[in-house]
Amino acid sequence: MQKEALDCKISLLKAQKLLDEQQEIQTSQLSKLEQEKEVSLHLTSCLHSCQTALEQTESKLTVVQSELQNLKSGSEYEQLLATQNQLEIMRAQLLFEKQELTEQQSALQLRVKALENEQTELRKYQDEVKDLEQVKKSLQESQDHLANREAEWQSRQEQADKSYASLVKAKQAVTEKAELLAAQIEIFEKRGLPPKEKAYQHLLADTKRMINSKHIHKPTCFISYAWEDIKTPDGKQANEKLQSWLALLERDLNKLGLKVFFDVSSMHGNMREKMRRNIEGSDFFFLVGTQRFKQCVEMGLTADVKDIISLNKKGELRAAIEKLKESDTTTPEYKAVDPTTNVAFEFMHIWDKILANPDALIPILFTGDYNTSFPPKIFEHLIFDARESKQISYHSLMTALQNPIGIIPLLFQHSSVEFRRDYKVIVERFELAVSDIEAALKLAVHKII
Repeated sequence: MQKEALDCKISLLKAQKLLDEQQEIQTSQLSKLEQEKEVSLHLTSCLHSCQTALEQTESKLTVVQSELQNLKSGSEYEQLLATQNQLEIMRAQLLFEKQELTEQQSALQLRVKALENEQTELRKYQDEVKDLEQVKKSLQESQDHLANREAEWQSRQEQADKSYASLVKAKQAVTEKAELLAAQIEIFEKRGLPPKEKAYQHLLADTKRMINSKHIHKPTCFISYAWEDIKTPDGKQANEKLQSWLALLERDLNKLGLKVFFDVSSMHGNMREKMRRNIEGSDFFFLVGTQRFKQCVEMGLTADVKDIISLNKKGELRAAIEKLKESDTTTPEYKAVDPTTNVAFEFMHIWDKILANPDALIPILFTGDYNTSFPPKIFEHLIFDARESKQISYHSLMTALQNPIGIIPLLFQHSSVEFRRDYKVIVERFELAVSDIEAALKLAVHKII
């Protein structure tokens, strides 16, 4: 691009030089033509004066010759004869001057004509000069365009340099993270369980001992969620991720001594009857929000039940649930309230319990957003955000004392002040241990690296 700009600039300079030379030639020719015209006018004036003087001399000569014919001798005759001789000489001189002026005028006319011809050629050349001006203009536009292109190229080059610098920096960060991860893996292989997880397990054990020592009621929990479409590879992968996370939640609640109904480990027998009994016997209900969960609830509930739930008609919802206990499933009354999906069946019975105790609901947003993953009535309750995009620590989600409160303290929120005080001590001890572990881990990583 720089070579193109240089070539364009050289062409523009050449065109300008040629234009200046032609302009200078035209100016010089015009000056010469004007000078020759002035000389021509002067010669014409001189010729006219010479012609006038010649005519006057010839007139005088005619008069003298006429008088000489009348005189044959004498002094007067001699004087007239001398005057005649003088007039003849003057006449000859004037004729000579007239001839010279005429010749000069002819030569001058030839020069003027030649200059006029040159002027005509110059006028013809003016069209070429105009074309040259257009070429100059085009070259100037090309130069401006190339200048803009060069500026754009320079800007892109700077952006490319910045992008490359960012890439190098990102690559370095990835390398450092990879080295850190490798060092962590090496440490974990030597020590067994990751230190943070070990500290968290200590928290669970300490909390369970405290609950047992104080004879605190251990609530029963029910986890309601929707299986993803396991017929597709993506759906199967999403379902495995969801169930792994819920299995982790079930495991930790079990370690606290809580009973949990989770259908992965309870998929046998009469499922609806088992779900009904477990819901009736549960104190807390985890509703796990996904797009699939909302679809299964809204597609599974009948129009009558949706109307009852939307208006919080507690008595009518209880009546609908009692209707589902009847053995005759063919009646119109039964079909008007019978859900078509197990998730909707769970939701219908859980909502009956929530109307009696709103604090029993624990919604967990796992994927999607609030509008796409939950039925509308859920928005009235505190929702735990467990989405990967939020990068919220699982340990914080389970243990946090506030902003927002964690699942464990929420399950025991109605316990004594003494419980809350002792649990706070346990959490603070856990957070301090995590802080020490992170500091020690950084030191060990630096030694390995």
